Amino acid sequence: MKTILLTLILSSSSLLAKESPTNAFIYSKSACFGTCPVYQIRVFEDGTLIFNGLNHVQKKGVYKFTDSPNLFQDVFQVLDDYDVNDFRDSYVGGYTEDEVCKKRWTDFPTTTMSIQLGGKIKTIVHYHGCMGFDREDDLKAMEDEIDKVLNLEPYIRIKKD
Repeated sequence: MKTILLTLILSSSSLLAKESPTNAFIYSKSACFGTCPVYQIRVFEDGTLIFNGLNHVQKKGVYKFTDSPNLFQDVFQVLDDYDVNDFRDSYVGGYTEDEVCKKRWTDFPTTTMSIQLGGKIKTIVHYHGCMGFDREDDLKAMEDEIDKVLNLEPYIRIKKD
């Protein structure tokens, strides 16, 4: 009886350990020396989007949207179109990173994006003061397309009177 009970406990714990993580896309913009919008977005496979407006945004706080069931797939398509796995993990610069940045300016924001799909994670950290690297235009274009797909303009841009 003890053997059966032990077998059941071990098999149930191994089933729990094998659960696959949630597929998700995480996208954030950091502060700069100025009024750059600071926010974080999470998009889940079912299309749920969670927006957390932190600073210099129209809507501060956490908002949840569930009306775009294809949003995750649309974001994934943009990443796929730009061969996201061919990008480096970091475009931050500095003097120890094999001179990724040909030029480096201070006080710019950072965009960080992570895609978690099928248990694998790809993260890109892009400091916008890092300039002159291979595929810089592609990375900026990919970020712009993601911004369009996420359609967060009413939540991010502060309206000026």
